[in-house]
Amino acid sequence: MKICIYTDVHFSQTSSIVRGNGKKYSTRLEQLIESVNWAENLAVEHNCDAVYNLGDFVDKSSMNAQEISAISEIQWAKVPHTCILGNHEIKDRNKDFSSLHVLKLLGFDLITEPSEVECGNISLCYLPYMFEYKSLDEIFPDSVGKKRIVFSHNDIEGIQLGGYIFDKGFSLVDISKSCELFLNGHIHAYGEYGNLINLGNLCGQNFGEHNVPHRAYILDTETLELTHFENPYALNFYKIDCTTKIKDIKLKNNAVLTIKATEDNIEEVKNIFNNKKNVIDIKYTVVPKLINNNENKPAEDIIQIDHLQSLREYILKELGETEVVKEELNILTK
Repeated sequence: MKICIYTDVHFSQTSSIVRGNGKKYSTRLEQLIESVNWAENLAVEHNCDAVYNLGDFVDKSSMNAQEISAISEIQWAKVPHTCILGNHEIKDRNKDFSSLHVLKLLGFDLITEPSEVECGNISLCYLPYMFEYKSLDEIFPDSVGKKRIVFSHNDIEGIQLGGYIFDKGFSLVDISKSCELFLNGHIHAYGEYGNLINLGNLCGQNFGEHNVPHRAYILDTETLELTHFENPYALNFYKIDCTTKIKDIKLKNNAVLTIKATEDNIEEVKNIFNNKKNVIDIKYTVVPKLINNNENKPAEDIIQIDHLQSLREYILKELGETEVVKEELNILTK
C-alpha cells in the first residue's frame, strides 16, 4: 500500500506577519491552496492508494467565511482520505466539536480517538492529539505483538524544538520497542529519532520554523520506505540578525523575513532585502547603534526593555493569550 502523507497545513486567512491580500483570497490562503493541491497531485502522480493528513489541517477550532470558501479550491485526489485530529482544531477536551469536521462533509475519515486497522501483516494505528500518555500497547491492545505503523499528532517527551524541550509526551523508549515506524506531525521541525520521524509541516507557519524544510511524503507500507518531496509553494521563514554584521543569505522561494538591524545600517539592509524577488514579506526591528563598551552590545536592553514588555502586554490583551501568539512574541521580541 502506498500512502501520501502531509501534516500541519494550518489552513488560515493569515499567518504571522503574512496578512496581505492575493488575487482572490488572502496571500496566505492562496499559498495554502497551491501547497495542498501540489501534495494531492503527488498522490495522483505516484498512484497512491490513500492520503493521510496527520493533524492541524485547520489552524483554529473555528473558521471564517473566506477560509471555508478557499477549501473549495482544493483539487483532492480521488482516493480515500484519513485526517487525524490535531490540537489546534479541538474546541474542548472531549473532542466532540472541531473545525476538522468541515472535511467530513467531503467524505473523509476523521480520527478523533485512537484506532487501528489491519493492512496485510501490518497494523495501521491512528493516534490523534492526546491529553494523557499511555504505552502504545495499552492504547492499541488488538495489535500487541504485531508489527505497527503509528500515525500521530502528539508531544514526544524530550524532543527539542528551538529553545523549547517537551517535558511530557509519548516516550521514545516505548516507541522504539512498540512499533516499526512512528510518523508524527505536531512538531514543526523535521527530525529522525530511531523509528520515530517528526515530519515537520507542509506549508510553513511562523518564525519558529527558521530555515526548516517543508515536505510531503509517500510511504510504502510493505517496505517502510518513506520518500521525501520538498514543497515548492511553502512559506520559508527566516530570522536574520544584522546588528553586528550585515548578512546577505541565500533564501528559498516565498521567503518571509524578520530582520534586526541598527539605526546606522538599516537603510543598507533594506536596500539588500527589499530588492529580493523571492521575498513575500519583511518585518524590520531597528535598535540603537552599537555603543562603546567592553561587551560591544546594542543599547536596546538599556532603553527599550520596558517598551517591549508594554508591547507584549498590549498584544496579548488584544489578540488573546494563545499558544501561537505567545510563540510569535517570544521569537519577535527576543
